[in-house]
Amino acid sequence: MGQRAKIGVIAVCFSMALAYTLSNLLGGGGAYESRNVERVWMKDLASGELFDAGVQKAVHPPITTDSGGQAVKAHVFACGDCNDESKQFIAYLEKYLPEAHEMFASGRRDLNILAKTHVVRADDEDRWVPIGSPEGVAIIKKRNERCGTQTLVPCFPTTP
Repeated sequence: MGQRAKIGVIAVCFSMALAYTLSNLLGGGGAYESRNVERVWMKDLASGELFDAGVQKAVHPPITTDSGGQAVKAHVFACGDCNDESKQFIAYLEKYLPEAHEMFASGRRDLNILAKTHVVRADDEDRWVPIGSPEGVAIIKKRNERCGTQTLVPCFPTTP
């Protein structure tokens, strides 16, 4: 097999692995059952405040807050029961970089751009990493370790 063919095979394998990882992270395959939600948590990066945002407004964070700052999607979970706020925690934060927003605005969908521009970070860290990278996957999977034998439950804002 020639050098170009080997590179092509490696590129195809990498693309398939990336697509599989992203589909598991974004489309289920986690340790909890996802559901359609109408409301999501956002975190104001300046104030640290969590607030409720409709899912349509928060599809591709960050969003601009009323004070002009940025807010990102906060993935909030609890061990066992979301009704007990003391058991809730932010597992990770999520946003898209400007290049992804440009892609979305153009109507294109490019996995190569998305793989580099859809980023996550732990709530207590400052460094953003691509969601499908080994570091990104580790951040997301870390949520599963937090509850031990208790059930990991995603928590969403409730309607007043």
